Amino acid sequence: MKKNLVWLASYIKSGNTWMRFLLVNYLLDREEPLPISEIGRYTYGDMAARAFQRVAGRPLTDLSLREIHDLRPAVQRLYAEARDDIVLVKTHSLAGTIYGTATVQPALTRCSLYIVRNPLDVAVSRIHHLGQDTEESVAAMGDPSNMFMGDNKATVFQPAGTWSQHVLSWIDSKPLKTLMVRYEDLLEDAERELTRALQHMGMPVDSGRVRKAVAFSSFDELSRQEKESGFQEASPKSAAFFRRGSSGEGGTRLTQESLARLYRDHKAVIERLGYAKSFHDLGLR
Repeated sequence: MKKNLVWLASYIKSGNTWMRFLLVNYLLDREEPLPISEIGRYTYGDMAARAFQRVAGRPLTDLSLREIHDLRPAVQRLYAEARDDIVLVKTHSLAGTIYGTATVQPALTRCSLYIVRNPLDVAVSRIHHLGQDTEESVAAMGDPSNMFMGDNKATVFQPAGTWSQHVLSWIDSKPLKTLMVRYEDLLEDAERELTRALQHMGMPVDSGRVRKAVAFSSFDELSRQEKESGFQEASPKSAAFFRRGSSGEGGTRLTQESLARLYRDHKAVIERLGYAKSFHDLGLR
C-alpha cells in the first residue's frame, strides 16, 4: 500500500478546516478562491459515513460503535488507493488504540499536521459549535471517554479523549511524523506556517502561490462565502462555522470555576505548549 495519507488532525474547533483550505487553495493554484462547498471534493474525512458504509456493505445503524471503529483500517486503505501522492484526510480522532484497533494506520501515512489551539479558546468555540454551556464544554475536554458522536448517516463517531490526551497522542507519535502548527501562529503569519506545512509534506514551495492561498483562505473570505451560500459542515446549533477567527476570547467568556478546572486538568500540556501565560494573566497558577 502507498504511504500517501496526510492527516490534518486537531481537537474539534482548533483550526484544521482552515488548514484544509490553505492547502487545497495552494495545490489547486486557481485564479479565484475555492468555493467552500467544494472542499469535500479534495479532502477526505475519517468520519465520513459514506466510506464506512461502502466497506461495511450494510447499514451502519445495524453496527455497534466497536464494529464501526473496526472498519477504520479498511476505510483508510480505501482512501490510500487514490492515485495521488498526497491524500488529505481530516480527523478529530485521537491517535491511539480503541477497542483493540488503531485509529490511524502508520503504514498508510505519509505524515501528519496537527493544529493545536489555546484550550481557553477551544472551550468557547465548542460552546457555540456544539450548543453546550461553559461547564459542559470544559468537563468534556477533561473526560477520557469523550467522543465526537455522529449520526451514522453523514458522519460516524470519533474517539477524542481529553484535550491533553488528544494533543499528546499526535505530537508525540513518531510513526505518524507529526508537525505541530499552533493556531495562534497561523493567525500571526499564515504564509510562514503554510510554508512549514508544505515543506513537511515534501511539497515544492512557491512563495507567490503561498501568498495567494493565504488570501483565498482568509477568515473574511471564508466567512463571506458562508454568509452567501452556507457551509455543509456548519452546526445547526451555531449561527456560523466561521464565527470569529481570532484568539483570546476564552479568557473573557469562561467562568472562574471553569477556568480553574481547565487549567487544573491540562496544566502540564498548557505549560509545555506555551499557553501558560494566558492562564497566569487570569490569576491562575
